[in-house]
Formats: sequence, C-alpha cells, structure tokens
Amino acid sequence: MRSLVCLFMSLLILNCESTDSHEQKYDPLEDGKIKIALYSDEGAHISCITAAEKMFEWMEYEVERVYADSVNYGNIKIYDLFYFPGGSSSFYREKINEEGRDKLRSLIDEGRGFIGTCAGAITLQKFKPGME
Repeated sequence: MRSLVCLFMSLLILNCESTDSHEQKYDPLEDGKIKIALYSDEGAHISCITAAEKMFEWMEYEVERVYADSVNYGNIKIYDLFYFPGGSSSFYREKINEEGRDKLRSLIDEGRGFIGTCAGAITLQKFKPGME
C-alpha cells in the first residue's frame, strides 16, 4: 500500500509541467529529494497538519512547516509541493495576502505541485467583489 501511495504522489508531483514551451521546465528532482511546504499557520487545523506531516514523512519526503509570513514575504521557491490542510478558509484568506497567493499561483504555473484539502483547497481561489 505504501508503494502505491508513494507512486501516486510522485506521479502527481512529477506530472506538473509548464504550459509555455519557451520556459525552462521546473524539475522537482533536481536536488534529489522532494521538499514539501506544509502550511501550519492559523486556519490550518492541528490534527490535519499532524496527519499530513506524518504521511509525507512516511512517504520519505522532506517536510517543512511554513507560515503565512513565509508565503507572503519569504522565499518559497525552494519547495516542490505546497500542501494546505483543512481548517478555516476565513483565516486562510485573512493570513495569506493577495501577493502570497499570486506567488503560489506563479510557482504552480512553473510546475510545482499544490494539494489542498477542504479549506486548504480554496486557498488560491480568486473571489469577485462581493463574494468574500
């Protein structure tokens, strides 16, 4: 079962490609190990954080907890995959600013992976005025 889960996650991560053929493709295995950013700030439920962390470690991926300030203002280009667990979407919207969400969208466009469960899945959703 572990092999099947590892294969699925690897395919999910490796199948991310840039849509622009002129750009250099992002290679998540360039440094030999997949590095996962696990969002762990307000909005993410602690049990979801812990479960995801244990799962990714069990799959032998490098996992690092990241916080809103890192997403908004830090260097997140070092990560191959971003995981946003379940929790509270209103806290996600409050803590991660539009600049941070745009940064994540750009990295995904370059080929990095994004997994979100429940509230984490709508983190990058664009809202129209009056829908917030």
